[in-house]
Amino acid sequence: MASRKSIIHKVSHHFDDDEVIEFTESVIRTWKPNGQPILFVPCSKRKPIQYSHSHKQIFHRFKDKSQMLILSEPMTVIPYDRFDYPNYEYPPMALWKIDGASLKFKTRLISFVSKHKLNLEECYFLLPHHHLLILWKAWECAFGDLQNLQGYAYTQATRWFFVEKMHELLDS
Repeated sequence: MASRKSIIHKVSHHFDDDEVIEFTESVIRTWKPNGQPILFVPCSKRKPIQYSHSHKQIFHRFKDKSQMLILSEPMTVIPYDRFDYPNYEYPPMALWKIDGASLKFKTRLISFVSKHKLNLEECYFLLPHHHLLILWKAWECAFGDLQNLQGYAYTQATRWFFVEKMHELLDS
């Protein structure tokens, strides 16, 4: 198991970096729902995320059926059509190792979902557990419940099963 110091050492951009704040505020300010269902998907180690192996193999299946939003540490939300984010490195475990990081992620996500009234939209998720926990907490803080948010949490072993389930859900 990697030590706390070695995980933190791999982080290239933090939630309080000017570049991160500027990008996050830009997304909160300018993003608009386009009328399609919204699908929250995870980030990827490879940047740009949209060109990563996992996104090419899995998430490109949903781009015509939904408006995809990438949940990402430390960028918070990356709309699938935005490529102007920094080439950052942020191992998922660092979120729980850096003091205050998970709270900043949740707070910024609350700002995003509440500003855009996503509880009034048809919203789905296909996320690993650590991203889902943050999304649920933010959604509940913003709206008081988890209405209009449904989907699947997956592990590496169950990813393909839940990709198919999400495909069926978006087709129904």
